[in-house]
Amino acid sequence: MKIRHILYGAFAFSAFLTSCDEVDKADRYIYVEPATVARHVLIEDFTGQKCINCPKAHEVIEHLQAQYGEENVVAVSIHAGQLAVKGSNDTRFLKTDLGDEYNNYWKIEAWPMGIINRVSGVAAHTEWATYVHNEIQKPTSLKLNVIPAFDPNTRELTLNVEGYGLDNMKGKLQLWIVEDHIVAQQLMPDGSMNREYVHNNVFRTAVNGKWGTDFSVAYNETTRETFTTTLKESWKAENVSVVAFVYNDAGVVQVIKQKIQ
Repeated sequence: MKIRHILYGAFAFSAFLTSCDEVDKADRYIYVEPATVARHVLIEDFTGQKCINCPKAHEVIEHLQAQYGEENVVAVSIHAGQLAVKGSNDTRFLKTDLGDEYNNYWKIEAWPMGIINRVSGVAAHTEWATYVHNEIQKPTSLKLNVIPAFDPNTRELTLNVEGYGLDNMKGKLQLWIVEDHIVAQQLMPDGSMNREYVHNNVFRTAVNGKWGTDFSVAYNETTRETFTTTLKESWKAENVSVVAFVYNDAGVVQVIKQKIQ
């Protein structure tokens, strides 16, 4: 009990000592007229459990998914940096070493921040709607599909990835494991601690390396790849999905999120 008291106190205290993106209440979400969907859009949401403004970014994601459809706006919440918390119990503390590597690569020093389709640069959450609106209308050169096969006894997950070329395309395929519906503590915009906060889109690990593997398709042809990984016992398989995306120097070509069960 004493340890828990100290931890929660540290959450609140560090929130005031570490940089957090400050946004006026009136600017939490800027409405943008819906666009015609031509491709899916990836939001890499850099967040943390000690970040008092990060729930506002989560609200923006929910608005955008309601506006365009969850299958068309795919978010991955990467707990990283000084306002994220790492511990031995990863059902309560959501920071990862790999998430920190991504955070450092993009030089993120205030949270929440996001990257939209790898074209926006590091952007405040009040800008996400505009970037999503623009990206979702662009054509794509790729149809992407993932067929998962999960063995609950061994916890082994096999991912069969198919890419169909709408044009000739070369890039990198990235496979990430994410988990939804994780109940864990979160500092809120009013400074209170919500110990029953529901975290979604939580980045867990990369299946095929930090920056993915080479992936190319030819026009009117299909490329197939197979990957395997093993899920931790602490991750609830019914809440686990794979986020697959292909990117190149022009940004994210296509992205999908697929439940493993």
